[in-house]
Amino acid sequence: MDQLSSFKYAWKAGQRCIVPIESYYDPCWESGKAVRWQVRRRDRSPLGVAGLWNSWRAPDGQEVLSFTMLTVNADGHGVMGHMHRPEDEKRIVAILASDEYDQWLHAKPGQIKALLRCWPAVELDAIPAPQIPRNANTEMLQQTLF
Repeated sequence: MDQLSSFKYAWKAGQRCIVPIESYYDPCWESGKAVRWQVRRRDRSPLGVAGLWNSWRAPDGQEVLSFTMLTVNADGHGVMGHMHRPEDEKRIVAILASDEYDQWLHAKPGQIKALLRCWPAVELDAIPAPQIPRNANTEMLQQTLF
């Protein structure tokens, strides 16, 4: 994180956050084509994903708050090994255990890198998800969020 220009400042400034999600979507390539799959915890409990946040000024002068969910290498992962193109690096969002939240938010950068790891495949489910039509409007897309 401290080497990538897009994350360097937020990482060094300790602008860490936890992104609460129920699931996320990745393309499964087992069929030879990208098929949208939903990845979630097997027990259906929410995921807390390690993230970074930043604020910046848009060209019109308005302050914009943004965030990113961090990912880690997932080569050989039982679930994520099926996602993305076969030749692409496998990645997984960096899921935190609930007892690690405080450490992620408040510890020094050198003390938290160990928290950025693959979540065990046995604790995740991945299932085919409904496809979103290419001509989906904003209202249709918002219905897929909740």
